Amino acid sequence: MGTPRRADRRACPEGWLVLLRQRGVHLSGIARELGKDLSVVSRVNNGHRRSRMIEREIARRLDLPLSEAFPEWYEPASGARDVIASVMQI
Repeated sequence: MGTPRRADRRACPEGWLVLLRQRGVHLSGIARELGKDLSVVSRVNNGHRRSRMIEREIARRLDLPLSEAFPEWYEPASGARDVIASVMQI
């Protein structure tokens, strides 16, 4: 076994797809609105590629801060760490 990549820490990207679909959003729609190829948006969602613009849009559509939508790339704000810790203890 090799060293896990940073993207391996990410919550299941398929879970994000389910949440997006529940909100009536599809990666193809995000790609179209941003003028990007669907394959690029999909790779960003899966944590295999970086795009701040796409990451922000996916997080916005999920109604999550970047640090929760893409924890492999963004550190939570200090206040968010406390909230996350308290939720994890519940």
